[in-house]
Amino acid sequence: IGDLKARQKEFTAAGEKAAGWLMQTANNKIEEARLILGKITSKSDPSKPVNDEMNPAMKLMQDAISLAMVATEVAPENAGVWHLRGDVYYELIGAGEGVDGWALKMYEKALELDADYAPSWNDIGRVYLKTDNLAKAKEAFDKAIALDGDYIDPHYYLVLINEREGNDDDTVAELEKLSAMVNVYDTKAQNNIKEAILRVRGGKPLSSDFNSEK
Repeated sequence: IGDLKARQKEFTAAGEKAAGWLMQTANNKIEEARLILGKITSKSDPSKPVNDEMNPAMKLMQDAISLAMVATEVAPENAGVWHLRGDVYYELIGAGEGVDGWALKMYEKALELDADYAPSWNDIGRVYLKTDNLAKAKEAFDKAIALDGDYIDPHYYLVLINEREGNDDDTVAELEKLSAMVNVYDTKAQNNIKEAILRVRGGKPLSSDFNSEK
């Protein structure tokens, strides 16, 4: 029995190592696809991308999905791997019908394996935010904060939600929380937050630099 348990540990460790490599490769392909798509959409008429230019990016995304699927097969008990597979689908939201649902299922699977993993709740919130379901997004971000009070990302997204809903007081409150969480020596970030507070209090929208996907 002892030898069997030792072998099982070896197989698990090997599987997780392989899954880590697969997910890293998948992420690299996503980044490469982003660069290609960025060059296409920066053209004078981004509404009319050329199929021949889009194909390499789509191929990279398809490869990333395949790698992510294999990763969860070789390390099915690893919450982080399921979460990363969700990240792959997140990048494809809008590219096909139902992709947001696939992303949610991956993050939910990660939470089944590790109920205290705050990043999965945060990224569930990001899916809902990207699909304009602000109520569910806010609920998910609140759950992420409840699990990890020092986790800065959900506070950032709550700023965006409150600003979009026109809740100026709540927007400023979240910005002040961000300021308290950001390193005091990070002058660029602190100045951006101060500027954002002034804009909200002055009835102006957040700048495009602040109000963008992290």
